[in-house]
Amino acid sequence: MKEEPLGMIIGTITACKPVAGTKHLHHLIIDVGTGHIEIASSLPHYYEPGTLLGCQVPIKTDVEPITIHGIRSTARLIAIRNQQGMPVLLQPQTPVANGDEVI
Repeated sequence: MKEEPLGMIIGTITACKPVAGTKHLHHLIIDVGTGHIEIASSLPHYYEPGTLLGCQVPIKTDVEPITIHGIRSTARLIAIRNQQGMPVLLQPQTPVANGDEVI
């Protein structure tokens, strides 16, 4: 059986800073092995400051880029909502190479 591409890879969060003039938006830099991807997201608002740095997360890369508050977001973080409605980022159980494909 051939796996259908999901358009997702693993990357490591190397920077996560609040966006000035917004209440929840953060500017993330994700190392994807062959370079870096920028993402604008409100998900980090739900985490303690600094706890996401160094975390490996899946990101969806086959999306239309959008510009939010001057940040060109070229991918999306992948998360689920828990029973309390809070977003929870998915993470690999063991470290993998940045840029590895999610299957």
